[in-house]
Amino acid sequence: MKDKKITLKKNVGIAFIHGIAKDPKFRDKLKKHLLGAYENNLDEIVDRIASLDDLFFTRKEYDIYLGEARWCYFYGEFIAAINLSCVCAERMLIDLLMETDFCVNKHRLSSEEKENIFSGQLQSKRIKFAFNAKIIDKLTFNSFQKLDKFRQKYIHPNKPLQGKDIYEDAQNAIFLLDKITRICFPYKIETSEKKKLKKIVYKGINLGTP
Repeated sequence: MKDKKITLKKNVGIAFIHGIAKDPKFRDKLKKHLLGAYENNLDEIVDRIASLDDLFFTRKEYDIYLGEARWCYFYGEFIAAINLSCVCAERMLIDLLMETDFCVNKHRLSSEEKENIFSGQLQSKRIKFAFNAKIIDKLTFNSFQKLDKFRQKYIHPNKPLQGKDIYEDAQNAIFLLDKITRICFPYKIETSEKKKLKKIVYKGINLGTP
């Protein structure tokens, strides 16, 4: 008896894929299927990678969000990319408020007071506060607000999501997060250091010397 051909659709196949992966008879076929699925989408993946500028960032607490949000976008996991971008933006704004020295009604807020006010507050209120306190400019205010709308739409949806909007929203979310990162947490990397890092990356994926 010949083995049945494995054909997996992204949404339907997920119901059975765990059992297939556990079955030694089908593991190799599953690997080939997954490899083929990625190969079929390689042009789109590379185009999405090319659409973004390099982003050098040193704060390790954000790396997991920024890196995974970008890779989810590259690989076409658009809802995950949006949600990670929104979570990262929320964390960034809280840290920005905590690290900025400012007064409210001529009273300089302590770290403890800031923690009590901002950690449990709605992101929309944090955004307005940061703008009114001149901690962020109008461009950054708009970027945070747009991401907050995505957060409401995708993390707390009140109606079924429409597939036709998801790709565009993911692209916008990634671009907005990049904007916020570059404005609020700028990091200038020396040209010589950038060249060293570039050589490491090129060598790692066997591209020779850049």
